[in-house]
Amino acid sequence: QFIALDTNKCIRCRQCYEACTYFQCSDAIDFEDTPNLNTNCVSCGLCLDLCPTGALEERISAGKPGPFHYEQVKTFCPHCGCGCNLVLNIKGDKLFTVTTRTTAAPGYGHTCRQGRFDSFDYLSSPKRLKAPLLKKDGKLVEASWDEALERVATEFKRLHQEHGPSSLAAIGSPRATNEANYLLQKIFRAQLGCNNLDYPAGQSHRATLTGLAKTLGTGAMTSSLSEIEKAEVIFALGNLIEENNPIVATALRRANRTLGNRLITVSSTEVELGRFAEPAFIIPKENKLDFLQSLIKLLLELNLYDKDFVAANTNGIETLEKSLAQVDHLETVARADILPSTFEEIVRALATASSVAFVYSEDLTADANGARKVEAIANLAMLTGRLGQPQSGIYPLYRHINAQGAMDMGMSPSCYPGHVSVSDLQGNDRFSNVWSGQLPDSPGFSYRETIESAHQKKVKGLFLMGENPIATEPEREKIQEGLKQVEFLVVQDMFLTQSGELADVVLPSTGFTEQEGTLTNTERRTQKLRPALTAPDGPLPDWRILADLLNRLDTGASYTDAQSVYQEIITVVPFYEGLTYDRLEEGGLQWPYTEKNSSGMLTLDDLKKPLEFAVAD
Repeated sequence: QFIALDTNKCIRCRQCYEACTYFQCSDAIDFEDTPNLNTNCVSCGLCLDLCPTGALEERISAGKPGPFHYEQVKTFCPHCGCGCNLVLNIKGDKLFTVTTRTTAAPGYGHTCRQGRFDSFDYLSSPKRLKAPLLKKDGKLVEASWDEALERVATEFKRLHQEHGPSSLAAIGSPRATNEANYLLQKIFRAQLGCNNLDYPAGQSHRATLTGLAKTLGTGAMTSSLSEIEKAEVIFALGNLIEENNPIVATALRRANRTLGNRLITVSSTEVELGRFAEPAFIIPKENKLDFLQSLIKLLLELNLYDKDFVAANTNGIETLEKSLAQVDHLETVARADILPSTFEEIVRALATASSVAFVYSEDLTADANGARKVEAIANLAMLTGRLGQPQSGIYPLYRHINAQGAMDMGMSPSCYPGHVSVSDLQGNDRFSNVWSGQLPDSPGFSYRETIESAHQKKVKGLFLMGENPIATEPEREKIQEGLKQVEFLVVQDMFLTQSGELADVVLPSTGFTEQEGTLTNTERRTQKLRPALTAPDGPLPDWRILADLLNRLDTGASYTDAQSVYQEIITVVPFYEGLTYDRLEEGGLQWPYTEKNSSGMLTLDDLKKPLEFAVAD
């Protein structure tokens, strides 16, 4: 579909075969006399980069033969939480191909199908919105920006006065920029007195934030994506690593096949990574917490934990041991049909490896026990004594490009920007002073609670940014009925979605390659977004729409560009302080960025002192 093969140009160098077999590890190229792509091909595009003669070339709908001279714009992929570096090759105002830089993180020259071939086709869709829409006499009709934003400001003020701040809610997006999420939560907190802020996957993501903050003091990945495959033992949990984060799945395959490191997988169904695992455990999702706690119990019983590390850096191991009294690891392994000897061997491998990486996809944390499973993973990491060391650590993987950034920006019912609890009195006072307004100090509605409250007609005004839950989330009919009950619904999107069709106001936004801003990926790497294509007349960047709305609610607010919003962000989020716009110009940086630590790895000095074991209650 994307790759054309001309065997007449092939010089039998076998670079494509070697790369596919030992780097990508997809086994998608059969090579006898010439290469042949089989059904294992995942369209990563690596063979295109390596072919020296053009025997393997990308199919391009150019309209005329090349060669072509492109303008190249550095950016990154918006399709998953990895945010791999990309180069957009543009001629005129059309995107022709997508390549990558071998020296830039994340990705280092590696892409997946989505990033390489499926990235930006939607930008040229004729269905894009060209102007704001207002509902008049039951129909959405085009309106001016001034009329649309004035309607939004007036209606939210009215609902706030008539029904109080708890009648309002906003749903942000882990695909939107830091600047957009920051401004949306600021509008609702500082101007409307409301903590009803979330996004559809927020509960799953906050399980990681909560679990790691409680144990380590920092709710994020402790190292860099490029370090995972170097670990001697990789303990990978979850069903969706391949689907959500393809380049990480490739790294795990490569770690085993090419580097000789050990991969252990724990999933509730068979996964492709299981072919490379030693062993591949199939554990029902409702039993995964017991499985993790049983590993901890046996590690302690066998006295294999790193006593020096635990004594010097942690607190609460005695309480942890007592809380595991009722855990029976033999019952756990019997229920999972695992040999006790196999289970013990895994425990010994985790305890004795020079480096251990704990990797998990976001489906692991999508239930009510999500935070407890993260706490158990943190307990295991502390017991191995490898935290704060190269290759080792905890690697949560998010599906969306700016999931970490959305949490960092306070798109949460329970946290301000910087992961500060809304119930923290000092934090509340600090943000009240910065934003010049009295802020609510109790948690608001989560995403699910917002939808439920909409059903009950408790949510009167709802702002949806960059999300179409009717089409993307479970219980779609329930969501649709809930949105119908909302008295005043605003949808901000590039297209007229199913959710937008129910809206009273629709605000058209620009696309990923058409606006400025920053995003923070799953490894805490904040990257600068550069406009590569000219946006059509009519739509505006997400941050610009929200800045204009904020100005109508607070005449003292003034943002001239995305950088001015970001400058405010780094003053209120302490761990972003070193990530200045100038530093981001050359490439993404991981927070916290200091003169002492610019490596991206969270050392023990960056974590809580002491680290805190979580009890298995």
